[in-house]
Formats: sequence, C-alpha cells, structure tokens
Amino acid sequence: MENLQLLCGHCNRVKGNRGMGCLKKKLEILG
Repeated sequence: MENLQLLCGHCNRVKGNRGMGCLKKKLEILG
C-alpha cells in the first residue's frame, strides 16, 4: 500500500488533485 500511496503522491504533483483517478489507473496497470 505504501508504494501505491507514493505513486499517487507523485501523480498529485503531476496532475494536481486527480490522485484517485491516477491511483485507479496504477491499480489497473499493476493488475
């Protein structure tokens, strides 16, 4: 879970407050 939170945090910096959308995409990519 920590890795996912780090990925989401990185995405927050890149795309503002769209962290949850990014997290879902990361989950889809990770399978």
